[in-house]
Amino acid sequence: SGAGNGAGTAKFWVEIQNGTKGKGASLKNTYQDPSSNGDSGTAASANCKDTAYTNGESSFPPPAVTALWNEVTTSITKPEKTYSLCNFAYDVVSTKYSLLSGTSEAEAQAVHDYFGFVADKKGGQKLLAGNDYYGVPKEVAAELVSGAAAIGY
Repeated sequence: SGAGNGAGTAKFWVEIQNGTKGKGASLKNTYQDPSSNGDSGTAASANCKDTAYTNGESSFPPPAVTALWNEVTTSITKPEKTYSLCNFAYDVVSTKYSLLSGTSEAEAQAVHDYFGFVADKKGGQKLLAGNDYYGVPKEVAAELVSGAAAIGY
């Protein structure tokens, strides 16, 4: 982020179509800054705090990290109040590395430790705030921790 980015430039910000579709209606193109402190070179948090998530026809969040998450996405509202690209990043890991050929207990422990750190609200999640990222929503924080704890050999 920083000066020279955003609306009317070729840098970073995404164009969002706000408005209504319908007879004679047009869509207004606007720009939304992905940072909570606007068009600034200073690090802040991602502008995702008010993002609403959905799980298709099922309730959000899914019942566990081992459940299907393929329907999880952002709930689009008009006009957009947050950056449209706020969503989850997924990592697929095993909970029983001994079933995978060529793995070791040390590798399973490394994956366990890494995801344990990433999931920890005082560890990886805390480091995201103020560094142009946004941690997982509160609704899934416990699932993330339990999923990380389930990784083993």
